[in-house]
Amino acid sequence: LATKIAPLFHNKGEYNNSVSYFKKAIELETDNETKAKLYVYLAQISLDNLKNYTLARNYAYEAIKLNDKYGEPYILIGDAYVKSMEECCESEFEKRTVYWAAVDKYKKAMMADPSVSDKAKELISRYSNHFPLKEETFFNGYVDGQEYTIGCWINEKTVVRTRQN
Repeated sequence: LATKIAPLFHNKGEYNNSVSYFKKAIELETDNETKAKLYVYLAQISLDNLKNYTLARNYAYEAIKLNDKYGEPYILIGDAYVKSMEECCESEFEKRTVYWAAVDKYKKAMMADPSVSDKAKELISRYSNHFPLKEETFFNGYVDGQEYTIGCWINEKTVVRTRQN
């Protein structure tokens, strides 16, 4: 019943009520794949409607714990990184580094779940075009292949990559 009520609240814009019912549905659900999908719904609401990026990532990781062959949560995490970039980073260079972490998640999605490969490849192609230029990276004290930690709520290690002019 909770899985039927949650979307109704969501459609009415009552996101907190929707979240409550999705959480109840997770409590009652015994199948891990179904639970994982419910966590992705929670993550999507947190990302798109509540603009709570940390919570969206947390729910996505819960889905991954339940089903590590499910690529959609990784895509959602990458999307959360990209959507938070403007409020998370100050300089243009820092903003561009967020694409590294997002692309990392899209690649993980493809490895975990071939059914999301086309979607992940499209996102990788789109966002790789926003990587910093080699000169910009060098000017900021970094080179290709170097380890880099993205700050803000993302707080994730990645590898420096550049694009050509």
